[in-house]
Amino acid sequence: MTLINERIAKELECGIVKDSTRAELVSIITRMRDQDGIEAVILGCTELPLILNAENCPTDCLDIMQIHISRLVNLVLEQ
Repeated sequence: MTLINERIAKELECGIVKDSTRAELVSIITRMRDQDGIEAVILGCTELPLILNAENCPTDCLDIMQIHISRLVNLVLEQ
């Protein structure tokens, strides 16, 4: 968890997107998928979609901001 927090605070929040960081995060997710059986990851930090997405993540990625935006748009269109 410390590694993820450091990468978010020192890189992603500054707009720095490194392939090495992506590889670290993918490695963590792969390990969790293989050892813990996770089926998806929640991209709960607004900066995480800068580096992780459906194309490069070994599990489903749930982009919380995109989910919220889609729901809000649907609510507005329903009115």
